[in-house]
Amino acid sequence: MSQSYLPELVEKGKPMAMFPGKQDAGTRKFITKDAAVFLINWAKQYGLDAWSGHVCYMYEQPYIEEKGVLYHANHQKAYRGYSISPVPQSQYADLGYPNALAIWECNVYLKDREGAITEWGVVEEAEIEKLKRQVEASVRKEHGTGTIDETTIQNIVADKLSYLPLCRAPSTMARTRAIRRAHLKAFPFGPPEVENEPEP
Repeated sequence: MSQSYLPELVEKGKPMAMFPGKQDAGTRKFITKDAAVFLINWAKQYGLDAWSGHVCYMYEQPYIEEKGVLYHANHQKAYRGYSISPVPQSQYADLGYPNALAIWECNVYLKDREGAITEWGVVEEAEIEKLKRQVEASVRKEHGTGTIDETTIQNIVADKLSYLPLCRAPSTMARTRAIRRAHLKAFPFGPPEVENEPEP
């Protein structure tokens, strides 16, 4: 793994606390110095800058953030900007998401193209309920059966969920997803799995 462009932080062992992606955005676990250096190099091969928040780790996998796709788009000659707006709740069922908590629509405009490239960002109630069950199972496993009372478990679960963007601000997350999807559809780049990566 090449580290030549960051020798002073790696070779002298200075802390990576200044690194913007110091925590996995999905698991909230702190990443190691080696993982940070890997992410910096991974971003560089796609013309992105990890120090500028273009990428992060999401459930232990490199992930291109909204800043990253917008940075990439702004360096494309055909790019003419985008629009973003919330979808009225009355239209959720028409889009196939009757139980959505939030839906946003993003339109990307390209030079010499008639009509926009459109994608939607969705957060569904079932998605949040599934995440809550996963977090609760993790807390119970971590603390063991019978070691703490139920109220304490639920307080720990609530605290952990409060840090997750999906639970804290579902509408904001739907907006971010719409922007990412529309821009990646307009200007595909990154690893092959980028279209199938986990959502934050």
